[in-house]
Amino acid sequence: MTPGELMEGIRLTESLVTQFQKHQSDEMDFYTIPFTLSIGQRSANVKRFSLGKPIGKTLRRTVLVLGTDGQIHEKFIEKIVNYIINVNDGDNFRFLVDEDGTGHTNCISVYDIHHAEGFRIPYSLTIVVTPYSGDLEQQLFRDQRVAEMFREFMDAEDGINELDMICNLNSADSMNQPFLSIFGKDMVKNINNWKLSVDFLRDQGPWQEVVQHFFTVLAKMKTASLLMTKLVLNERKRLDVTVGQLQSLITTVVAKMEEINTTKKEIKHCQNQIEIDIINYNSLIPDLSAPGFFSISPGLYYELKYVKREVSHSSEDVNRMYREAEIKRNEIEFKGTRLLASLQKELLQNATAMKLTFEATWSCIRKINRIALHGNSFLTQKVFDLLFDAEQHLKQLCQLEKK
Repeated sequence: MTPGELMEGIRLTESLVTQFQKHQSDEMDFYTIPFTLSIGQRSANVKRFSLGKPIGKTLRRTVLVLGTDGQIHEKFIEKIVNYIINVNDGDNFRFLVDEDGTGHTNCISVYDIHHAEGFRIPYSLTIVVTPYSGDLEQQLFRDQRVAEMFREFMDAEDGINELDMICNLNSADSMNQPFLSIFGKDMVKNINNWKLSVDFLRDQGPWQEVVQHFFTVLAKMKTASLLMTKLVLNERKRLDVTVGQLQSLITTVVAKMEEINTTKKEIKHCQNQIEIDIINYNSLIPDLSAPGFFSISPGLYYELKYVKREVSHSSEDVNRMYREAEIKRNEIEFKGTRLLASLQKELLQNATAMKLTFEATWSCIRKINRIALHGNSFLTQKVFDLLFDAEQHLKQLCQLEKK
């Protein structure tokens, strides 16, 4: 029997306690709410559950609850469900959300509570719960994993395109979550912060007043489109791509600059070795003025030291070795020049790509600043360090290009 199939005159909760699984305790009886898992979900990042069955074109309101570290959001949802199905403060029983069946900390959980006779509210209610992120500062973007989940959920065929309210739950000693930065600035009027007392969470005091206030606030909310939020999330996705490309290009540019410097050193080392060989060949010449011996062109070496001694080499041998060394030196100079030109061309191409990616990254950041609720607050210091690093390399490359 569903909530909508109850007999007239019977209080909804009185009927439900006869149907649901009972967990008895010393002071109060607890019953598990039989949420049904929807089959055919297309995303592994979303689990959808329903209570009851949809009837006609009933008005539906949608609430997003930001996941918390711990069970704060679970207790809050349980209180909402208990209120909806008409549980009173004085009742010695409560209904629980089956944590084993519906508690998914690593995905988005969606609860569709279909309206039925006996409900305290005149509409159906969908509660979307995001997982708690708790991202560390070592990452480039805060809450990126959950933001990407939510983006995929909105784009899904059974996703959502509008919200009535965003609930940012806080215990007495917790802070607001930076996750709110995924929303567009047009959602600011739909966000409500709820500080929940320990007594409320432990069911040790009046809880209906808090939930009644929740529904009073919800009734005053105007349904808001998530179009701008989609733009924010799409821009964050684009930023994620450009930052990844920028990281790769910085690594490539640094490696290419090191390769050019290493190549220059190797060419210089080879040239020095050839110069030494030429000097050594010259030392075999006992008399530079003797007929048939070669003359040395000015500037061939920095310094020549002639050692006169008797040798068995003929002038023809020495001339041949000298010419071969000079050919080898010219060959090294030619090939080295071509290799350096090729490396510098690749460096210029990478530098151009890095400049364009650097500009595209800043363009994303500026756009997000314009349309996102909390601007670029989701960026960690690592992103700005990366941008500074890229800027310094671009300045260095610009100076090299002018030389």
